[in-house]
Amino acid sequence: MRAVTKASIGYVATQARFSLTSTQIFSHTDLVTDSEHFYNSILELLKDPEEKEEVNQLLIWWNRYL
Repeated sequence: MRAVTKASIGYVATQARFSLTSTQIFSHTDLVTDSEHFYNSILELLKDPEEKEEVNQLLIWWNRYL
């Protein structure tokens, strides 16, 4: 990985959320955690034009530590 992206933030958030559940098998269609919906919601937030400045600052911050 050479840079943190919006998609990588969504992926890591989805994995972290899954690890905190009691679900045994990761699946994007799991009805308990609904990981696909969660991931898409994160990406939708990160692509929201009203959040552009905050998202840019977040990406800059994460890329400093990569």
